Amino acid sequence: MITVKNFSGTCKAVSINNGIEKIECVEGKRKNVGLDTYTVDRGENSLCCIFQVKKKVIDGKVQEILIKKCEEGQFI
Repeated sequence: MITVKNFSGTCKAVSINNGIEKIECVEGKRKNVGLDTYTVDRGENSLCCIFQVKKKVIDGKVQEILIKKCEEGQFI
């Protein structure tokens, strides 16, 4: 189970296994999970969120699209 939390003003993705929390990713960094890439950043209303990073070609340029997967108080 993974969630995102605000630790002293910094967003961090945290995995929870048997009640033990482990920091997986911090705000502004990226983490590869299988073939996907995820990042932690602030979303709407400045809530900490986990986003999946997708790349698309738009007008001949590679653009990154962030897809929100989880915000504070939610689990994935």
